[in-house]
Amino acid sequence: MKTGKIIDNRNDKIKTHSLSVGVEWLESFSKLFKTNGFDVEDNKFHFWNVGNNWLLDTKYPKTRKLLLNNIDNNFIYVLNPKNRLETTLNVVKLAFPSGTNIFKDIRIPAENSTDSKEHVVQSEEEFLQYYQPNSEEK
Repeated sequence: MKTGKIIDNRNDKIKTHSLSVGVEWLESFSKLFKTNGFDVEDNKFHFWNVGNNWLLDTKYPKTRKLLLNNIDNNFIYVLNPKNRLETTLNVVKLAFPSGTNIFKDIRIPAENSTDSKEHVVQSEEEFLQYYQPNSEEK
């Protein structure tokens, strides 16, 4: 998205799948995504609803226009990011108004926690401090 380059993902030479960071499996995030009309799976983001005043509107207006023009295939793929968790969170943030705290009341279960204890976080900093994908999800 940084380059603004649009590609045809049917090209076999382009890797469109990378290892998951697993945020979509956290029940709190899963509910948040469904409530706001999108789904996250590994490095693929599917939008069945494109809201107004999203961060996407101001940061990537051309992308928003493409999503609106193709309602049946509203996907954003993230290709081989260096920091998968950070990249995933940055794409998720695009589906909310600027400044929205998407981390409020996110429950991190013990199996996804750095210290094997459940945490309910209120900020991105807390989330990054405690969240760790399961070893089979890495």
